Amino acid sequence: MGNINLSSLACGKEEFGVLLLDSKTVAIFAAQKIDLNDTSDKDFINNWQLAVREKAVQKYGEPSLETNSAVIALYGEEIAPSQRLLCWGECDKTQASEPTKNLFNVKNVLKVKGQGLFIGLNINGSKAVIIRTFVDEAATATQKNTSQTEAEKAAAKVNL
Repeated sequence: MGNINLSSLACGKEEFGVLLLDSKTVAIFAAQKIDLNDTSDKDFINNWQLAVREKAVQKYGEPSLETNSAVIALYGEEIAPSQRLLCWGECDKTQASEPTKNLFNVKNVLKVKGQGLFIGLNINGSKAVIIRTFVDEAATATQKNTSQTEAEKAAAKVNL
């Protein structure tokens, strides 16, 4: 992803990752994979997504924006394609200029100003995946606009 470094850790059915830009955290994501026993019911995918959405609403309230067939835009890069994508925060939706060539034929692009939480829901065969992505672009933008001492400027260049 250009200048963005990806650090990730996979542990069993869980994946955890952090996207870094200039040694500052930009996004934290976690993917939970679930084995499904029977997806033969034609309404299974929709019913599962609605049930997971309801659990998320109970925890975070109503999402600011939600759509089907979407991807998250982060610093001009598209990540986390989802069959259904929910967003909490100052979310914005645009249509993809051309459908992204991936598993879900993404048609929409979601981005957030400042801080936001995305929850992506996917089912592929006998696997369901819930991807949670927390984005904090405000902290990075604020830090870039503040005046820094020479020591702070030098410390900002250090990768730890």
